[in-house]
Amino acid sequence: MATDKSSDSPRRVGIFGGTFDPIHSVHVRIGEAARAHADLDRVYFVVSAKPPHKAEDRIADGLKRFAMVEAALEGHPNLIASSIELDRPGLSYTADTLRAFRDDYPEAELFLIVGQDALVDLPNWNESEAILDLARILLIERPGQPP
Repeated sequence: MATDKSSDSPRRVGIFGGTFDPIHSVHVRIGEAARAHADLDRVYFVVSAKPPHKAEDRIADGLKRFAMVEAALEGHPNLIASSIELDRPGLSYTADTLRAFRDDYPEAELFLIVGQDALVDLPNWNESEAILDLARILLIERPGQPP
C-alpha cells in the first residue's frame, strides 16, 4: 500500500521515513506529536527499502519491517504505514517519495518529519533542493543535541 486512497483527501500530510529496524514507541510518539503540533490530517510512516546510506545486508527484510510498523500503528488511525518505497525498485530517495505523495495528493501540503541529525546532513541528500520545494520540514529535536 503506497498511500491511503480514502475518499476524504487530506489537506496536510506528514511523511516520516526510516528503516524502522525496529520501530519503537518513540517513533509512534514522534508521529503523534508531529500530527498534533502541525495539525496534520495523516502521518505516513514510509518504510525505506534501500536507503543509500545504509548497508542493505544490515537491515531486516522490508516486508517484515513494514509488518512491524503496521502492528505498532494499530490504534492510531491517523498514523499509516506506507510501502511506497518498498513497492518501487532502486534506492530509496526522499525526493522521489515526496513526488509520489505529491502525485497522490496534489492539493495537500506535505510535511517531511526529520530528526536534527538528518537535517544537518540534508544538503548532502540526493536532490536536497527539490525536497525543500516539495515539503515543509518538521524538525524533531533529539535529547542531548543542541537545537
